[in-house]
Amino acid sequence: MAHNVAREPGTRPNSFFYHIENGFYFHESDRREGTIYYKCVRAARGCYGRASYDPMTGFVLTGIHNHEADPHYADEMALRRNILQRCENLDYVPFTRIILEESRGFHPEVAARVTYARMRTPMRQARMRRYPHHPNNLRELTALLQDNQHRVLTLSHDGNDNIYGGSVDDADGEHHILFVSNRMLQQLKTFHVLHADGTFDSVPVNRNFAAQVWCILGVWDNTIIPLAWALMSRKTENAYIAVLHLLLNLMDQEFDLQRVITDFEDAEQNAWHIVFGVHTQGCHWHLGRDHMQQLAELDMLRYVRDIGEVRQIVRECICLALLPRRRIVPGYLILLRRARQEGPYIFRIVRPYLVYVWNSWIRREVRRNRMCVFGSEQRTNNAAESGNKSLNDEVGNHAMVFNFLEGLVRLEQRSNNNILGLDRGLRVNRGRKLSSIFQDQRIARLGNQLLRPHGNINAAIARFLREASHLVDNIIEDFLQRHPRRQQ
Repeated sequence: MAHNVAREPGTRPNSFFYHIENGFYFHESDRREGTIYYKCVRAARGCYGRASYDPMTGFVLTGIHNHEADPHYADEMALRRNILQRCENLDYVPFTRIILEESRGFHPEVAARVTYARMRTPMRQARMRRYPHHPNNLRELTALLQDNQHRVLTLSHDGNDNIYGGSVDDADGEHHILFVSNRMLQQLKTFHVLHADGTFDSVPVNRNFAAQVWCILGVWDNTIIPLAWALMSRKTENAYIAVLHLLLNLMDQEFDLQRVITDFEDAEQNAWHIVFGVHTQGCHWHLGRDHMQQLAELDMLRYVRDIGEVRQIVRECICLALLPRRRIVPGYLILLRRARQEGPYIFRIVRPYLVYVWNSWIRREVRRNRMCVFGSEQRTNNAAESGNKSLNDEVGNHAMVFNFLEGLVRLEQRSNNNILGLDRGLRVNRGRKLSSIFQDQRIARLGNQLLRPHGNINAAIARFLREASHLVDNIIEDFLQRHPRRQQ
């Protein structure tokens, strides 16, 4: 019996499937001497359904299917095709929304088959086909972003804003790109304290594309709010100055910023002070890690492990940053005197470490002021570390540039959603741990005793360092666990 063979487009370019409206579907497998040979669309899953067609005999089934007829296959392919075509448009719409909208009007069985889990990879591949030529460096990326036909690459998730802030060359001729939306610029004007940190893991493509992704964040009601990102070709002082000048101009020179918390990177801290004229505070956790790293280089970790007097001196040296600025030098001298009083053996062990503390942290006023975290609600830069982790979770390690941009778009939308919730008094994040709250209260009480000392001020400083010293045990233990005792 002759049949009319229907041909319908598949989901890939120039692909087709065939059927005779009986619920079984085929792909063309071969053509020989005027005969077309077909195999079941489920052949890769073990179906032996085969057929052939020629004008004389028509469509003939030559192999039996091992499954029931599927009345919804053609509609499923049509839905998949519609979804993938939507992904190739330049209008950015979330994948889940595309699937939901395109499924409207299809049989529930068809919609149930076409899930996000099954469509995510082909949708990403279809979306990638819409992109222009992949840029090889930051200047080529700037050229793309400044082309109006490619503004969609940095269009905000809701379509109401754009995250491309601008590009700039620094005094050394290096190129940098700033990503910040207009609504995040308005938020930047309101924060009194900002956090900033760079990460290399999330740099797109490879290590030659950029030196780092520099992230600027705020904290509101224990919620981390990523505000701006910069792809920077270098990490020099001139590079940071150029990016911050661009940011300041975009903010119309308006800001309430009083403090910026960063790691102890002189180039970055100097740039914030030069451009915004604000105090830059280091991270107490990174300070402690630097102390421990120096102890490792001095081959002193074994003494920190085994000798209580050595460990206590280290703990209290790290706690010098918790003192008021004008009490840090007296605090160091108290610890130096204590080390001498412990006897010649202990002093001989800790002397190189105390020299490091003096030369690296205490002697220079600028360095001493930046390490001081007294009175600061945020003693660490952990907010920036968490922001970097969120960025990496979103974009992955060294992703394609366009995937990187999509990740920034999603993070910006999340920030905007959190800001809207916080502005309405909603709780968008879990509260702080009780242990952290109690620790802050304890430090505040100890600090108040220094501001209004009972009796001798040196005795009050020594008491403060002794009582606060246990607060850095986690820094010391974390480092010691990462650097196990060497086998003799």
